[in-house]
Amino acid sequence: MTKKITTATTIRDLVVIALGCAIYAFGLVTINIQNHLAEGGLTGVTLILRYWFHFDPAYTTIVLNIPLIILGYRFLGKRALAYTIYGTAMMSVFLWIWQRVPIMIDLNHDILIASILPVYAAALAAALSTVTAALLGAAT
Repeated sequence: MTKKITTATTIRDLVVIALGCAIYAFGLVTINIQNHLAEGGLTGVTLILRYWFHFDPAYTTIVLNIPLIILGYRFLGKRALAYTIYGTAMMSVFLWIWQRVPIMIDLNHDILIASILPVYAAALAAALSTVTAALLGAAT
């Protein structure tokens, strides 16, 4: 039995992806960047490029993901590829926004808490999208 994908389902998926990106980007900007902490994966590379060359992570996120999106074109379905492109764009948009909003979470005095909080933000963002998709049957 195949599941019919409705416009409401697609809109809900896009909202959840955007919300997850907003949460993740908020943790990245307000905790990782402000406390000079690194991450893993492409996010870590973006932060390293920011620290060494002062490149804006909002732009380097898109640039570094382009080769992966091109590779994904061969292996992902159209819907998954579209969601990946949308998620990458939303991540860049929210990184750009949160870098310009004057929110200061100063945790320089406690590097342990500053190291743990971004993990919680990332886990919350991932759980939001995964649980929502699973509960509503949108997992692909």
